[in-house]
Amino acid sequence: SENDLPKGSTSPVSDFLSLGIPEPVYQVVEVKSDGTISNKSINRRQLLKSSGLRPRDIRSVDPSLWLTNSMPSLLVREHAILLNLGSLRAIVMQECVLIFNYNRRGGKAFVDTLLPRLHPENTNGGPLIPFVLEVVEAALLSRIQRLEQRMMELEPRVELTSRAGALRQMLLDLLEDTEEIRRICILGKPCTLNRINNTVECLVPSEKEIAE
Repeated sequence: SENDLPKGSTSPVSDFLSLGIPEPVYQVVEVKSDGTISNKSINRRQLLKSSGLRPRDIRSVDPSLWLTNSMPSLLVREHAILLNLGSLRAIVMQECVLIFNYNRRGGKAFVDTLLPRLHPENTNGGPLIPFVLEVVEAALLSRIQRLEQRMMELEPRVELTSRAGALRQMLLDLLEDTEEIRRICILGKPCTLNRINNTVECLVPSEKEIAE
């Protein structure tokens, strides 16, 4: 808090105001523990106060730092958990989760995974899991599912590339065998039947032609 700052120093929020820079305002989607969803605009000061986080903690989920904070992370703090899983960035608190850039694929996939888990009828009579754990588990599960889907999309390409590589190696090995090339060339050349001695005559390429 500002009261904990050393004498003579100012909080980052105060720095914004003193420099005439507008305080950052985040557009987030809030999902509460009962499954209700709402859109919210929240400034940095409100976010720090409601989550109990420090300004530097927010950097890992700040949408304005998307390119510089691309490393996936899961930060556990006293009153909140910060999730940075690629296109999913969120702050998990005791009774709600705030999702940044909800319209990105990761945010939507996460909510689709989370909401069914918040309804008691989907627990199959088992013990209820704390909301924070439900959120973290849903976030990891949605990320795994997206990675699996991506792997399924790439697998045919990888297999095709592997086959192409094997074919290329086979052709390279073949080019080192002059006799094999001669045989293939013979099979590909037109042949004629000699009716006098009943033999098949094919035009055999020379060594120079094979080399070319």
